[in-house]
Amino acid sequence: MSHAQRRIAQLVIWVAVGPVLGLFQGAISFVPVVVMHPPHGQDWHAIALLCLGGLVYGACWLIPAMLLSDLIFLRRALSARDIGTYLGVIAGSAAVIGITIPGSLIIVGVPVTAVTILVVGLVFRTRRNDPMPAVR
Repeated sequence: MSHAQRRIAQLVIWVAVGPVLGLFQGAISFVPVVVMHPPHGQDWHAIALLCLGGLVYGACWLIPAMLLSDLIFLRRALSARDIGTYLGVIAGSAAVIGITIPGSLIIVGVPVTAVTILVVGLVFRTRRNDPMPAVR
């Protein structure tokens, strides 16, 4: 696979992962709520709707954040290992943010995750492939 094809595939991955990450964070954000106040009947329906809202809200915030992180900070095709590490760090951050900012506060948690994605992109920037190295 050529460099250009890997780069395009990487951008497509970010577009696909954004909504899934929003759904993941939405589901995780209700763990503290469910543990503290066990839901009954219609509560599950409301929780499911709010988690699906995380999917849409995540797409609106996280796709642009991932694309900006890639285009501004990474500016290169990542290896499969680096993509796995990058996504693992972002998913771990989304889980921590989801638990820290629980329930319907996902409206606050997703933008915080978007900022975290930008910070992770800055951290993943390398000196050898970057004409403008990150400040260390």
